[in-house]
Amino acid sequence: MKLDKKILHKIISDSDFSRKLSEILGIKQNSVERSAKRALSGNSKPFSLMQPVAINFYKENGFNEEDIVGQESDDSIKSTS
Repeated sequence: MKLDKKILHKIISDSDFSRKLSEILGIKQNSVERSAKRALSGNSKPFSLMQPVAINFYKENGFNEEDIVGQESDDSIKSTS
């Protein structure tokens, strides 16, 4: 599974979105934002941001499946899980 950069940019740029996501995941908001930044830079895979509860959160906030997982391209971050 891969997470599209649209989601990562949303997490970084929208404080309210990242705050709500952090509450759902049970981790600190700055941890969510750092995870998204590291994923964008290619330094890590955002496993916590790809949990099923996070995917449901993205869908509840107007993202469709394609927005979340993107296409096989440079615009997505891949995960081996």
